[in-house]
Amino acid sequence: MIPIFPKFKKLELEDKELIEKYTLRYGGYSDFNFVSLWSYNTEDDITISILNDNLVVRFRDYITNEKFYSFIGINKVPETIDTLLVHSEYEGISPQLKLIPEINIHLLKNELKDKFDIQEDKDNHDYILSVSEHSKLQTSKFYKHRKVINIFYRNNPEFSVKELDLSDKKVAKELLNLFYLWENKKGKKRSDTFHELVALNRTIKDFTHLKLVVLGVYNQDQLIGIIVADVNHSKYIESHFLKYHPDYYGMNHLLHHLLAKHLANKDFKYVNIEQDLGIEGLRKSKESAKPIGYLKKYTISRKSTH
Repeated sequence: MIPIFPKFKKLELEDKELIEKYTLRYGGYSDFNFVSLWSYNTEDDITISILNDNLVVRFRDYITNEKFYSFIGINKVPETIDTLLVHSEYEGISPQLKLIPEINIHLLKNELKDKFDIQEDKDNHDYILSVSEHSKLQTSKFYKHRKVINIFYRNNPEFSVKELDLSDKKVAKELLNLFYLWENKKGKKRSDTFHELVALNRTIKDFTHLKLVVLGVYNQDQLIGIIVADVNHSKYIESHFLKYHPDYYGMNHLLHHLLAKHLANKDFKYVNIEQDLGIEGLRKSKESAKPIGYLKKYTISRKSTH
């Protein structure tokens, strides 16, 4: 069981079903997706609790690594915010709640603003793609996508697409080798990629507990692109890892297209490609995917008394 606040427990794989009872009803927010919670728990210190029938999570900031609290749920929201801010101050960590889903507060924004400082956190909004649009790429806004994908097809007539099995050690090694190649080609330092690499390793190691679709693009026998997606939500596909050989221009558009096409006959409506974290290159890449909207998130702190 997940303990009742103020008690917390460390996140475990066995918590997946219980966590999803609280999260799946509120849409596909990436930070509360179990695969994301588990894979990016790189310090193995994420903790969880239940407060007013809301799921509370103590995270680490994706950039600064500092601890903070967040929650998902719509029950007794003002009281929940106040309690978590008091608890944050007591623990001596950031006196600010982060990654607060808009669904938590959208009906109470005016009431909450009387007491709290609520700021839209654009760096952490989730980008949402349409499965239907990306499976077809028909409208004029996808002209560039069609162009670069057709160039790829012409230049690589022997390419193939496969659904990959992470239990195959050869496949797992290919995924990691592609990550290292991408890292090297992009001139990335391991310190910059460490958390994502650990998260990928954790996903591969524990894949049997997760509901994943993994697509790989091969040029002859070389893996040149992968997309790893969680398909546990009834409407939202969550894209967790997208990596490709940088010499193959437009591969990001191809991978989104292939994923949407692969799952178009299911009931999925959206692909969540997660946030850009305020990183300019990541923002440009995600914006180029032509999202239909965003799952917005907020930071909440106490109003200044000055």
